[in-house]
Amino acid sequence: NASNIQSYMNQLFNKTRRGGDFTDLIIADPAYYNAYWASLTALQRFASPESMSAGSKTLKFQDGVDVVFESLESGITPNRMYFLNTDYLFFSVHKSRDFAPLEERNSINQDAMTMPIVWMGNLTASNLARQGVLNDL
Repeated sequence: NASNIQSYMNQLFNKTRRGGDFTDLIIADPAYYNAYWASLTALQRFASPESMSAGSKTLKFQDGVDVVFESLESGITPNRMYFLNTDYLFFSVHKSRDFAPLEERNSINQDAMTMPIVWMGNLTASNLARQGVLNDL
């Protein structure tokens, strides 16, 4: 909840940190995002009327780390907040399926040809000690 979420976030942030190498993106489900946002209410300060109406889409955590809202409809696991160090996340593409065209094929229901284009890949990570998940267990 709003009274203790920053304490738990600080613990996980420090646990996944090594020197100047730390979490640079936090993705939160609605419950965690709202709890964190509520914990910041007393700390809000606006320098000008323009900054009040700007409407930020992300919140900030230590060292300017973005805390991003992710809706449950997107498929995020409920009651989770992911602490990511994007220096260790990679997009690995299969060498023979990187938007590779296949042979042309006749269309079944029209006078046309189709050419399937295929892609295969995966999001991979190294140094998993620099990644973290805050969750309810």
